[in-house]
Amino acid sequence: MMQVKHLNKAYGNKQVLKDVSVEFPAGQTTVLIGPSGSGKSTILRSLNLLVTPDNGTFDFNDHHVDFSQPISRKEMLEIRKDTGMVFQEYNLFPNKTVLGNVIEGPTQVLKQDKATAIKNAHEWLKKSWFG
Repeated sequence: MMQVKHLNKAYGNKQVLKDVSVEFPAGQTTVLIGPSGSGKSTILRSLNLLVTPDNGTFDFNDHHVDFSQPISRKEMLEIRKDTGMVFQEYNLFPNKTVLGNVIEGPTQVLKQDKATAIKNAHEWLKKSWFG
């Protein structure tokens, strides 16, 4: 299970998240719906530490993050190894091929060797609608 409690995030004077608590049960699909600007993407970005909330907590597997405390780069990378995010926009690296974009995470974050990453990427792409 993944859980956030009492998340708060402000950008300047704009409060984007105000005391948000939500659980994501293991093995279930959870849908976040709401109008544009309601904080859905900010919650998701918080789960992958692309955004750091001002305070609140995040629990996932063996990870516990108290956002009121500094988060080390090592801890951030450990959490990112266990999470992922698909963006709403096509935020691909324009100078890379599809394959290059797919292997970017495994080689840079997981420190996987390039040959293994390419092999895995081909398998994933065969399973997707691209294959």
